[in-house]
Amino acid sequence: KDKADRYGTTALMQASARGHLEVARLLSEAGADKDKTDENGFTAFMRASLNRKLEVARLLCEAGADKDKTDKNGFPSA
Repeated sequence: KDKADRYGTTALMQASARGHLEVARLLSEAGADKDKTDENGFTAFMRASLNRKLEVARLLCEAGADKDKTDKNGFPSA
């Protein structure tokens, strides 16, 4: 559930960026790390927010994702 590609991108991050709500829900319920970061410091919540996938961003917030986390340059998620 938290296996990442060479850039540190997890399945939850991919689902979040693409707006796949049900996949993100299943991964979250299975215990995927909602605050894991990729090589740029982006989390699943950041990817959902940046790609305007608001339903997924809301799901992640309700599941306890850290909405105040910053990327590796110190920029906020939203």
